[in-house]
This record gives sequence, C-alpha cells and structure tokens, in this order.
Amino acid sequence: MRAAIGLMALLTACSPSATITPTPTPDPVALGREVFAIHCAGCHGENAEGHAVEPAPALDASEHAWHHPDWQLRQFIHDGKYSLGPVQMPAFKDKLGDEQIGFVIAYIKSLWTEEQRASQESMNQRSVVPTP
Repeated sequence: MRAAIGLMALLTACSPSATITPTPTPDPVALGREVFAIHCAGCHGENAEGHAVEPAPALDASEHAWHHPDWQLRQFIHDGKYSLGPVQMPAFKDKLGDEQIGFVIAYIKSLWTEEQRASQESMNQRSVVPTP
C-alpha cells in the first residue's frame, strides 16, 4: 500500500500539470551594488562617482576604470592599489571572496556606456593575465 501511495505521489509530481518553480538566478549587478555600498562607496562615492576620499577615482563612465581588463580590476580589489595620494587602496582579499569581487566588477561595468563596455571586453580578449 505504501509503495502504491509513493508511486502515485511521484507520478503526480511528474505530470505535465505539476508546476515547478525554478530557483531564481541571483543578479550579479544587484549583488555587486550591495557589496560596493558596504566596502567601496566610502572612498569611491555612493554611485562610484569618485573622490569621496582622495585620490579614489570614479569607477563609473566618467573616468578611466574601463581602460583596465578584468584581471587587473580583480587584482586591484584583491590586493589593493598603490597610489601617489595620501590614502592607498586597501586589499580586500581577507574581506571579499572571488565571487563577491566578480559581483563588484559586474556592478562597476553596469555604470559604463555600451561603447566603454565593448572596448573593455575587447581589451579582455587581447589581454594576457600575468603569471606570478
């Protein structure tokens, strides 16, 4: 009897009328915006407009962030960045995982123009990641 009930439940679940709700895919840009707000906005500005703390550049379309390939953006976030100004960009390798860093980069890219994203993607295709 139990086997028959289990089989009926299985067949009902597999029927065409059964509704399966897919797991939503997280939006990397939205997640990146959240991580950026917590870890980056204090220096780079709430909307990545830059210079909340000198010399933190704008990361939106107004300055040069899109001139860097993904591997270099990832390296800046992971390892920090030397600056000639009074404040150095700290390393976030102990605070952010690779996936979170990727989300931040996705968010930053969302602030660029279509032409800037295309140019930066072309640079990604030509760029060679240095080996340690």
